[in-house]
Amino acid sequence: LPNLKKLAFILLSINSSSAGIERFFNICGFTSKKNACNIRDEIFKARCLFRANFNLLKKLESMSY
Repeated sequence: LPNLKKLAFILLSINSSSAGIERFFNICGFTSKKNACNIRDEIFKARCLFRANFNLLKKLESMSY
């Protein structure tokens, strides 16, 4: 029964829409157009992830502890 509970948590946490990944592809497309020069894959991935999480990072920065 504990394994069934873990499986249920995993399956129920899957998004039912593709809006998130479409938004991320849009961000990556914008990043690749803005930086038309050839950059390394690692830098491109890092820039896309940074842009996708920029608002979250701003919120974390403004939180006081």
